Amino acid sequence: MNSEIRSPGGDVTTHQRRWRRLLSTVAVTMALTAGALTPVGLSTTGAQAAGADPSANATTTGPETVSAESLPVPQVDGVVWDQVVIGRTVYVGGEFTSARPFTAKRGVDESPRSNVLAYDLDTGELLPFAPVVNAAVETLAASPDGKRLYMGGYFTKVDDQTRYRIAAFDLPSEKLVSNFRPLVNTRVETLVATNDTLFAGGAFTSAAQQTGVVATARTAAAAFAASDATLLPWAPNMTKIGGKGKLAVLSMVISPSQDKIVLGGNFQTLNGSLNPGSLMGAVDATTGKTTLPWKINSTIPQRDLKKRVPSDRHDFAVYSLSSDGGYVYGSMGPGLFEGVFKARWSDGDLASSGWLADCHGDSYDAVAVGDIVYTASHAHDCGNLNSFGDYVPPAGWYRALAFTTATTQKVRKEDAGYLNYAGNPAPSVLHWYPNFNAGPKTLQGPWDITAADGYVLYGGEFSTLNGRGQEGLARFAPRAEAPNEVGPQLAGSEMNPTVTAWGGNAAKLEWGINYDWDDRALRYEVIRNGNVDKPVFTVRWDSDFWKWRKGTGKTTMHLPGARIETLRGVDYGLTPGETYTYQIRTVDPRGNATMSDPVSHTTGGTASTNEWTSYDKTVLQDQPSTYFPLNETGAVGNDWAGSNSLRTVGARGDGIEGLETSRSYALNGTTAWAATWTAETPPQVYSSELWFSTTTKKGGLLIGMGGARSTGGSIDRQVYMDNAGRVRSANYDGTLKELASQKSYNDGEWHHVVNTLGPDGLALYIDGERVATRSDATYAYRYQGKNAHWIVGAQALGNRAGKPSSNFFAGQIDNVGIYQRALDPATIERHYDARIAPANALPTAAFTSTTNALAASVDASGSTDADGSIASYAWDFGDGASGTGATASHTYAAAGAYTVTVTVTDDRGGSDTTSAIVTVEAGPTTIAADSFDRSSSNGWGGAELGGPWTVGGRAADVSADGLSGVIATPPGATRSMMLPEVSAAATDTTVSFTIAEEAIGAQYVSVVGRQVGSSSYSARAVVQPDGRLQVQLFQGGTQLGKTVGVGGYTAGETVTLRLQVLGTGTTSLNAKAWSTSVAEPAEWHATATDSTAALQTAGSVGLKVYSAASNPLTTVAFDDFRVVQPE
Repeated sequence: MNSEIRSPGGDVTTHQRRWRRLLSTVAVTMALTAGALTPVGLSTTGAQAAGADPSANATTTGPETVSAESLPVPQVDGVVWDQVVIGRTVYVGGEFTSARPFTAKRGVDESPRSNVLAYDLDTGELLPFAPVVNAAVETLAASPDGKRLYMGGYFTKVDDQTRYRIAAFDLPSEKLVSNFRPLVNTRVETLVATNDTLFAGGAFTSAAQQTGVVATARTAAAAFAASDATLLPWAPNMTKIGGKGKLAVLSMVISPSQDKIVLGGNFQTLNGSLNPGSLMGAVDATTGKTTLPWKINSTIPQRDLKKRVPSDRHDFAVYSLSSDGGYVYGSMGPGLFEGVFKARWSDGDLASSGWLADCHGDSYDAVAVGDIVYTASHAHDCGNLNSFGDYVPPAGWYRALAFTTATTQKVRKEDAGYLNYAGNPAPSVLHWYPNFNAGPKTLQGPWDITAADGYVLYGGEFSTLNGRGQEGLARFAPRAEAPNEVGPQLAGSEMNPTVTAWGGNAAKLEWGINYDWDDRALRYEVIRNGNVDKPVFTVRWDSDFWKWRKGTGKTTMHLPGARIETLRGVDYGLTPGETYTYQIRTVDPRGNATMSDPVSHTTGGTASTNEWTSYDKTVLQDQPSTYFPLNETGAVGNDWAGSNSLRTVGARGDGIEGLETSRSYALNGTTAWAATWTAETPPQVYSSELWFSTTTKKGGLLIGMGGARSTGGSIDRQVYMDNAGRVRSANYDGTLKELASQKSYNDGEWHHVVNTLGPDGLALYIDGERVATRSDATYAYRYQGKNAHWIVGAQALGNRAGKPSSNFFAGQIDNVGIYQRALDPATIERHYDARIAPANALPTAAFTSTTNALAASVDASGSTDADGSIASYAWDFGDGASGTGATASHTYAAAGAYTVTVTVTDDRGGSDTTSAIVTVEAGPTTIAADSFDRSSSNGWGGAELGGPWTVGGRAADVSADGLSGVIATPPGATRSMMLPEVSAAATDTTVSFTIAEEAIGAQYVSVVGRQVGSSSYSARAVVQPDGRLQVQLFQGGTQLGKTVGVGGYTAGETVTLRLQVLGTGTTSLNAKAWSTSVAEPAEWHATATDSTAALQTAGSVGLKVYSAASNPLTTVAFDDFRVVQPE
């Protein structure tokens, strides 16, 4: 359906298709049930099981997608059916009457457009191209040389000239071609162009060069000469499915050599051939009568009318076809195959890197962009590709997907009642899920995809993208060019952790995963007491939305239910009896972050015997389901990850970490062993990990699983040592699968062992290296569906290879961990390397300073600690004053040069100190100031400097809340606050303000820099209803100079407004306004002079607010009011 053809004029991207009217009844069906387009007789209940393999926790490698947020692009008030890029212009066709700017609401800045528009590929700016087309434009195409734009659809007139469903425009003039007027008797769905020929497909049955010429029979496909629309001999013949229903060619794509065309649509045979020929097939580009090999017809089955649908439903079709030059990509639905296929051009075979993307939910378009295939669909289940299951939260339907062009796996066995394509080659689903909604007419979101120069352009009928208003068009860019502001989606209470006591000096935390529409690898930080600069625990985790929450209900499974995947953390070194707050901060690789609400936790009154080492933290950050550090002194090994325990643990020895606080389990080789207290479901994908040290010659069990808390009974998942000191693994999946090391490890040294079972088989790692593996072991003993215990130190070894003399291990075991996934080699190596805590690297102190008159602000947040974090900052300001914190401020009593020193201390007690000279000077004289750090009603009371405020208007509308001075102005009213005791001829006034409500009518905030009697000089900030922020200067009610735009304003944003009033006789006025989140601009936004006689003397200062009558209320909060004498 899409091909990219280079030309001297730039990129030309053409589409060929379509399927519109065929889907009208399907769309209605989709609206009636949440089980959209589910084949007759299939159930959507229990579909949650169709999710991905839970062991897939390593970050997915693969090509980088575009961002999931749209760059600026026009919006339309209807449906976009097709787009084509010619040079740097994107032409758009569909059913709409108007276009408006990016993010604008309906009715704002609308521009008439009749089913066609154009916009700039690089900027998204709407272009003047605006022919009047009297009905839907279904398809667009471009000639390879970029000199001709074609459109097809339902229309009969273009710019009041007769054009029966096909029209052509000359480029670059964009004028309608007068001598190209072909005629077909009903709709056109798809066009393909060469420089000499236009191929058309649709539902028509006859065609002619122009009106007045006798029409010739054509079955849904025809070709015309580009020069004068002469009807050409190309005439493939299709038949209806079962001889009934609709017949339409919905899409076509032409080979790079332009000698072969693949047609797709809703038909049963092509030139009398059923296979190839059902729904799609390849023909020559001269007559269309030669049916060429197209082997995918043998993979995707033909329609079975009796078994699959009622006799009046014949809607199974190929909806789109596109090409990247080497392969053809097609999208299909509904029912028998609803995904996307990739087939080689030569014969349509899946061999040589072809594949089936077997997702459920009709696919409407697919376009390859480099190593990625982007699709438009209403996919609700990609479980057969080891991705999301059926109708999972939060959206249920995922209407834009991305797949690898490469074959990476095989289709999984079907388990939801659709046809089974198991074993066929398949791509991977990439982590890219822009969240489109569906429109009210077609009940689908995106219908079309076009691509050029890395941009991926979606069109369709949607009104929101990622929850924000955007209608009909989206323009996605590569990550290097995109703002990349789509971040983690969950915040607040949804991400609140559960905190439980872990003795008096530690706390355990558990929280659900977050998700991000275009980043899978998220970082989770445990924030204690709001200190985001120093997380106490960090987890990096691949987070998939379908592992967030289970779906609920029978036909509304996308509504969120119980959590599926949770993460855990530990905070250690707390003070017994203290109350702490914890939050979970989620950060994506682009720095976008969300925060949970704070959760309070009070520690116990007595410190526990649990001890913490750097190795423990390394392990816990990799999310074991069970972890026994064995650092306690008692008979119970506490589970730091879950809620199990290991009993009974006897004698203790020194631990691997070599620290005073680290211990291990010392086993005597005759009676000592321990087991988990609570039985669990035997995992089919797992890793068991521990350290051991021994000199035994009798071997014994290190770890295994048993059906009871004993050393006998049902046994499996064992790691043991033989008499020679070799380490062995035994796993039972109906037959015993075993591994063994080549070396012996009974040398008295500490050794690290990990045993993993996953989709790739069984593997044994020792001291960070894989020593043995086999791929034929893919599951473990299930214990007849019963739960089982993990056993440490002794277990019957039955007929195991290399069975040792003793089942009981003599030696030390430490740091036992269990994981519900197969650890990857990098993680295992990291755990091995973490066994010895490195010497503390001292921090490096650094700071910057800024001054304002006698006030100095210092910032040491640039200090670093290579192996940890900065725990504290201590400041010496050089005049006897001190301070703490990463940032601090101090006001000196006198001007001068002072030596400021900061000492930083890291989390392991190391410190560093640095000093610098800070010079302060006496600043301008302050005339008035107020920070509003008081509470009052019916006025503001007295300013900190400048005397009492007086209210102009109703006093009940004025208050102070301890943070700001608030004025609540009714519609059409003015409220003022003045300082009449101030008298100054020259003033420099600054104030910050925040408006709570969104502007319906204009909102006005003014600073009065000089008021004499009823006359005044003021600067006014204006917030317009469309969000524009403007600055104006006034003498009384007369504006001085022009209104100056200074950007945009969003309700709740804080802006600083500054006004200088200088001189008498002739007074100079300067004003500027800026968001407090950015630096003050160097230049003034508005300047003026005035000589009004009544104002050429000293006056008072103040503030004013006016709210237009169309606003329900305007609430303005003021802060940091300061008036100084200009320098």
